[in-house]
Order: sequence, then structure tokens, then C-alpha cells
Amino acid sequence: YHAAEIQPRIFEQIRYASFTSLSSHTTEATNEDGTKPAIDAAEATTITLAKSVIETTSEHSIHDFPRGTQAGLCLHELLENFDFTQSASNQTQAIVSTLQRYGFATEWLPAVLSMLDVTRLTTLSNGHTLANTPAEQRLPEMGFTLHMSNFNLPHLRRWFAQNHLQLPQEFIAAAKSLDFNALSGFLNGFIDMTCQDNQGNICLIDYKSNYLGENENAYTESAMNSAMAEHHYYLQALVFAIAVSRYFVTRCIPPNQITVRYQFSHD
Repeated sequence: YHAAEIQPRIFEQIRYASFTSLSSHTTEATNEDGTKPAIDAAEATTITLAKSVIETTSEHSIHDFPRGTQAGLCLHELLENFDFTQSASNQTQAIVSTLQRYGFATEWLPAVLSMLDVTRLTTLSNGHTLANTPAEQRLPEMGFTLHMSNFNLPHLRRWFAQNHLQLPQEFIAAAKSLDFNALSGFLNGFIDMTCQDNQGNICLIDYKSNYLGENENAYTESAMNSAMAEHHYYLQALVFAIAVSRYFVTRCIPPNQITVRYQFSHD
């Protein structure tokens, strides 16, 4: 018998982060926003509304909906609990209850009903919609904790710039302003909606209520690309795609394709 020879243990710091905490570190801004926000900072921006907008009528559209943290949380909760297989008008009672809980009058109901129906009927990959996707093939608020080893900026920037990806130039340029240390640890977060069509394709949806303009003409592809670049949503898309891909691979269910599509709530 003799004393055990215990090898020296090397301790390393295990870091927990989220998309928000990474994207908040840029060459322009370096403040930390926390690890698990319900909505991102861009959706929490409050804009002062004219009196004519505050005094709502049924003629107002979702573009007139008040902005700010409460509004963003309200819209996200409506979409989280919405039954996409039924029309919005069939769920009026639950929708009114959510609006009132966040302090919004029932005058906003027509605009919200219209927005929810547009969302459920919007064409996704391979022509399917949330309305024709069975409940068992949809998962709202999918949480994940993703282990990352040396998740670093030089590699990310090279990846985003690959020609075959054909990413908008705004995304490639925006990646150069990111400024965070290489991550060896865990990324956590929640995906608003993960669904699978009948061909096995996986579609990830993250609802955004960013305000881009007073009507649908302001929501052009160029304007949305600029907003996605400014707030680094392309990075969020990559993190979500990695998380869901690993989820399926570890369960020996390789997905045919993972498509990340951002659906603006004001669309």
C-alpha cells in the first residue's frame, strides 16, 4: 500500500453566454445585457406616439402598435401560445386576455388578429405554413444549452464570408464590428419556433417586433437586411441552426435541411 499520486488538476473558467451577450460586445458598444432576455434590445426601443395613434381605432394596422418592452413581450407571448391551425378570430378571448394583461386596449384587437393570421399563413420552406404544420411537428420556445469550443471571431468572419453562402454584404461587414473573446463554454438561449415539414426539413423562426417604418412599404428586403446586420441577427441564426442540428444528430435523426427564416411581427 502507498499513498495515491494525484496528478495536478488544471482548472479552466467555464463561461456561459448567449447571443445577446455576444452581440452586445461590438467595436461601437460593449455593455452587457444579460444571458436570457425575453426580447432583444432592438425590440425594447420605445418610440413616442402621436396622440392620433394613442387614441386607437379599428382602422389602425399592426404598424401603429405601440413600441417598447411591454409591446414586444406581449407580441411574443401571443405568438408563443397561438394555435396556428385555427384562425385568429376563433381565439379572440385568449388574445384579448393577453392584450389586457399587458395594458393594451381591445381597440388593438383587429390589428393583432390580422398580424396573427398573416403569420400563420406565411409560406415557409417547400410551400408549407405554420397553419398546415401539425402541432406534434411544432415546438415553441425550444430551450438549449450548447457547448462551444473556441468559438472565435476570426473563424466566424471567414465562415460568414464564404462565397457559396451568398450572405448579404451587410452581414459580412457587420461581423467585423463584433468584439468578444473566444468562447470555450456554453451558449444558451430559446428559439421562438422550431418546426418540421412533411419532407423532413427543419425551419427555425424567431419573431422580431423591430419597428422599421409606418407601413409595409418600409419592410423591404434591403431594410430588413440592414436591421438584421445592425443587430447581428445573422449570428443568432447561426447559433440556432447549430443548436437544432446537434439536437437532431445526437438523436440519430439527421435533418434534410435546416432553414432559418426571420418573420417580422410587423410584416
